[in-house]
Amino acid sequence: SPLRHTHIWLSYGPILNYFLISPAHHQIHHSARPEHRNCNMGIIFALWDWMFGTLVLPTEEIRTNLIFGIKLGEPQRHPTLIRAYFEPLESMFKVLKRSLKPA
Repeated sequence: SPLRHTHIWLSYGPILNYFLISPAHHQIHHSARPEHRNCNMGIIFALWDWMFGTLVLPTEEIRTNLIFGIKLGEPQRHPTLIRAYFEPLESMFKVLKRSLKPA
């Protein structure tokens, strides 16, 4: 779905959520909460997550308390979209600069 990486909470309802990965499932996949780690790995179908116990269904409680990130309490490495795009390039430039420096 083109809405997968938006902040629009779109759930497919109590029945379809067991079969299809919605944008809400994908937001849970990016949650910083430890209980959401390695969950909702599917792209379209929830079947594999359902079979392997990694399916976390969207609920209002999760929506209300959703925090995106790697770990709770850790600073965001890329707090803005611009940093997300340019920090890797900046890091690569620094590594290249160090490797070209005469010994």
